[in-house]
Order: sequence, then structure tokens, then C-alpha cells
Amino acid sequence: MAHPPKIAKLCLDLQCYIRMYSRPGDKLPAERVLCKIMGVSSRTLGTAMRRLVDERLIIRNTRGSFVCDAISRAGEDDPLTLLLPCPDFSFNKDTTSALSNQQMIRGALAAAKKYRRRVITIPVTDSNNPDDINPTQLARIDAGSMVMFQSRWYEPLFPFFRERRCRLAFLNCGWDTPEMFPDNDCILVTERNYQSALFEQGIAWLSDAGASRILFAVNAGLPEEETDLTKFEDALKRHGVKGKLMFWSRNWNFQQCTEWLKHLHAKEKFDGLLLYSDPLGYYDPELDFYEMTGLPTGLPLLISESGLVNQPRIGRHAAVIHTQWSRYSREAAEFLLSGRHGKEFVTMEYKIEPASQYQGIGFK
Repeated sequence: MAHPPKIAKLCLDLQCYIRMYSRPGDKLPAERVLCKIMGVSSRTLGTAMRRLVDERLIIRNTRGSFVCDAISRAGEDDPLTLLLPCPDFSFNKDTTSALSNQQMIRGALAAAKKYRRRVITIPVTDSNNPDDINPTQLARIDAGSMVMFQSRWYEPLFPFFRERRCRLAFLNCGWDTPEMFPDNDCILVTERNYQSALFEQGIAWLSDAGASRILFAVNAGLPEEETDLTKFEDALKRHGVKGKLMFWSRNWNFQQCTEWLKHLHAKEKFDGLLLYSDPLGYYDPELDFYEMTGLPTGLPLLISESGLVNQPRIGRHAAVIHTQWSRYSREAAEFLLSGRHGKEFVTMEYKIEPASQYQGIGFK
């Protein structure tokens, strides 16, 4: 029988409270105390408690109300659940997405080891399409479950998370995210403006590496606000170097991109290159970036997270500016596993490291 929305919500609130503060066999606070905690009348609370009895989550007798085994999974055995878009996420053509999911798993495992807890991964589709999310995969997620995921790709699940009052670690979220989860305990991790990191950290790194004439090569398919020419020029002035912002077509393949860079190097004579976004997609290890562009291996080269890093000579000569997914995923997982409440907000910073550290194992 369907229950009124108010009762259904109260039942979920009670389950969440029980999971957070009780163990199997524990006696619950007196109902007058629960009424104050939940902010409801004794009649409303009684209706919700009877539902929990019907669902075999609690037992009520003359001595009080007690927690059953069925609701105990939020104790020490409650796993941290990581959502993945599909089973073969690591082969996603979007290299950045695949890498960030790998790093999310690494970070969560590090936190779980510290707290002696389990981590499970759930691929929610078989197509990597959020319209195809399979709700049966979420059957083990209930009131108060700990869930970690990345980006608004999972937005179709947000009402489910709100209804279940899941404890959330939302990575790569937007600034308006708190409004989406008013009643959830959650840690919200958002990226610092990537353009600012590229302009400030990237140009500073290239300048320190000896570059005085920088080419910033950008995918033309990126949003206009991410390629602000004025901010680029301001950053060049602050670091006392010259530079040029150029776009390649989003429809070009790797060979077309390298030919374009070869032409630009001959024409512009740049001595530092900042390459933004992935010109490679599914990379072919037989293709050599330096050979195809004619760029000298000594030219300071900074790339964003992309499949290009898997080029053998890129690993030896270039650097990567990257989001520290593993670090921030570990911190987000610790928020959930430590039992902290409320909302916490974190802004991810970027880091520049040799590309060789990215090959095979990924960044920490």
C-alpha cells in the first residue's frame, strides 16, 4: 500500500537516523524524543514506525523499539559505492573521463584501506548513455548509503539520491549543486577554472622552461568562455612573454592536427607550446608526435590530460597539467567514511608533472 509523501519521507529520515546512530539490537530513543528529533507529531511518528515494523527494520514491544539486522548495513560493513557510466569506462574515447574515473577508484581505495571498509563499483548502463541508466543496479543503495560519482552525467539519479537521503561525494560538480541536495550530507568538489590554471600555471611553467614565444593551441569545439583571448594576453604580459592563441578544427584527426602544428611552427617560430584538449582520441602508438610535427624534443611542451600522453617520446620530453583526481577523491571518500555530517565544499587545484609519470600508472 502506498504511503502519503510525508510518511514516506519520514520513514526514510528514520532509516537514515537509525543507520547513522544505531546497530542491530540497539534500543531506539523513546518516541517522544524521536518526535522532537524528527519534528513531527506522535501520531505521524507512530504511522512511520509501524511501516518500519512491517518492513522488518525495527521491532516494537512493551520494552521499546529495537533495530533489526535488516537495517544494519550502514555499520562497519556498509560499502562505499562508486558509480561508473559503463562497464568499459576505461576505454571511453573521452580520455579525460576515463582517467578521472580511474583516479576516483584509486583515491577511494586509499581511503577505504585507512578506514578498513569495502569499496564497490556499479556500472549503471551498458551503453555509456545516461538515458539508459538501469535502476536495478541501484537496488543495494538505500537510506544513508555512501555514494561517490563524477559530473552531472548522473543527473537522472539526483531525485533518487534525494529521496534516499544518500551521503554523497560529488566530484566535478557545479557551484549550484548545494541547491540540488538540501537534505543530504555531502562533499562537493568542483574544479578551479581550467582556463585560469592554463594561463597562469601553464604560461609560468613554459616561461621558466625558457620559452619566450608561446603558442596556445586549442580545440575549436571548446566553449568560448574557456578560450578568452583577453585573459590569455593579460597572462602573457604578467610573465613578460609573447604568445598566440590558435584553434584547430574539432573534426580533424591526429594527422591533420600534427600537420597544422608543423605549418604553424614553421610560420610562427614559437619556442613553447601549450596544447589544450585531446587531438588524438584513440591513439596509435606507432605514430610519433615529434616526427609528424617536426617539433624539436627540446621545445617546452605542456599538454592537458589526453591520450597524447601515451606517445612514447611525449612521456620523456613533455609535461602535463592535470587535475589531482586521486587526491581529491581520497579526501571525498574520507568525508563519507569518517561519518562527518553537513556539507563541505572543495575546489580542486591543478598540478604540472612530467608526462612520464602519467604513462601506465596515472597521477596521484
